[in-house]
Parts: sequence; C-alpha cells; structure tokens
Amino acid sequence: MSSDACRQEGNAAFARTDYASAITQYTLALAEADKASDRQKLFSNRSAAHLQLSAYTDALEDAEAALQIDPRLTKALFRKALALEALLQTQQALQVMLLAQHQEPKDKQIQEAIYRLRQANAGKTSGAATSLQQPVPLMTTEAPEDVHHRKRIKLQPGWLYHASPDGVDENLLILLHGYGDTPEPYAKLARQMALPQTACLALPGPIGRVPGTPNGRAWYSEEDEDKSPTGGNSSSNSVTSTFQWLQQVLAGLQGSNGWQASHTHLFGFSQGGSAALHLALHWVRPSWAAVLLWPQPCYHSS
Repeated sequence: MSSDACRQEGNAAFARTDYASAITQYTLALAEADKASDRQKLFSNRSAAHLQLSAYTDALEDAEAALQIDPRLTKALFRKALALEALLQTQQALQVMLLAQHQEPKDKQIQEAIYRLRQANAGKTSGAATSLQQPVPLMTTEAPEDVHHRKRIKLQPGWLYHASPDGVDENLLILLHGYGDTPEPYAKLARQMALPQTACLALPGPIGRVPGTPNGRAWYSEEDEDKSPTGGNSSSNSVTSTFQWLQQVLAGLQGSNGWQASHTHLFGFSQGGSAALHLALHWVRPSWAAVLLWPQPCYHSS
C-alpha cells in the first residue's frame, strides 16, 4: 500500500476515534514516504493520535520530528506544547505555544492555551510548587466521543485518560498513585486491564516535588498524614485541601461531563488509597466504591 493510501487510512481511523489504528497507518505511511513535506505531516498527525491516547512522551517525540523538518509547522508546535503541558513542563510548553501563536495569532485554542499556561507558571513562581492544582478548563485536549457510547472529558495538565477498549464509556475508574509516584504507571495498568465498558482516569497528586524523587507527587504532606479531612480545626492542612479538590474534580466529572456517581470507582495505592478511602467515607453518594491498597488489599463500599 502506498504512503498516501496509508495516510488516508490513518485519517479515517482517527476520524472514527480509532487512534491505535491511526498510529499504525501513519507509521506504515512514514515507512513509504520520501518527501519531507509528507513526512512532517505524518509525524504531526501521529503526534495528535498519541495525544488522544495520553501517550505524551510519544506525542512529544513525533511533534519534534515534524519540527525538525519544518520548525514553523503550527500544528506540530501546538501538539508539542500540549505534550509538554501534560508532562507538567509548563514553562517550556508556554514558550512553544508562543511560537505557535506567532504563526497563527488569531487561533482561539492557542490563545486559550497561552492564558492557561501563564496562569500555571504564575502559580509556580509564587511558590505554589507544593500547592494544589486548581481545576482549569482544558479546551484543546479532549477524550474521544461518539454520539451513543463515548463521554467527553476535559483534561487538566497531568491527567491521563483512556477511553474504554470496547467503545462504551459506561463506568469510570479513577486511579490515585502512591506517595512519591506519578500517574503514568497506573495509566499503563489501566490499559493492560482493558476493563469492558470502563474508561480510566489516572490523576496526579496535587503536591509536587517530593524529596528524593525525580518527578514524584503526593496527595498530602507527611506531617498532615494523620489529620482528618473533616475535623473542626483542619481547614488549613493539606489533607483537607486535597479532599476538597478531589470533591471538585468528582463534581465536575458528574456535572457537565455526565459521569454518574454510581458508575464511578476509585482505585488508590498507598497514600492514594488513603485519599480514595476518605472520599468513599465522606463524599456521600450512593453505590460509591473504593479499593485501598496499603499495605494489604482491602475493600470498602458505601
């Protein structure tokens, strides 16, 4: 099959939200493509497919490959910036997004992304490296949707989302990593489980730069570990702040995103398991379920 035919097959797969097949076809097209102009578009297209599968490192590599051929390719700049943002490299993401704006100064998605990244970087420079992430709209990176079975979800930086493998987003499994860890291994676990009719969302802990780890995050500080999220004098501790942030996340998922509480499940390991258990105990909704892994598996249902 010719490079152009593979590219068209890839575009068709992307249009029907079959991003894995799109990646395969773009890869086949690249193997046959001779013209630099064709290769840059294929790298950029494959980067877009990787973004939809939350494969942010792969998306970044493909966007950079496209930019090596044409450093002014707006779509590749935009996709590189999105990948960097998802990898929590917001300062680099802003610089790349500004380059994209130079090429397309009136593009609304680029303008919104620049505003979002400036807000994120302002929080970092004001000493918010260990503070909670605030929910912000991310209009440019959305999970696939079809009319009947897919649900749309607006992602925040660092969120890793995988739609259900069978195309029916009936349930949502939220994964909370352990202390000093990142969401990537849990997103990989979700892909490997391939649960039917279940989409998965791996969240990053809101507290970053855990000592002794390269990119590790936490759900609350160690000194607050034994404090209750609902105690009368606990409004300033990180447990309470995290608990309130997670409540906002869940409320948003159940609001405009349409995920039912009875079909939303929590899976947490170590400190993430403690956060999941707090939610299951205190976030009053019918049919909530949480899995806590620390140090041995236990199950709680409310």
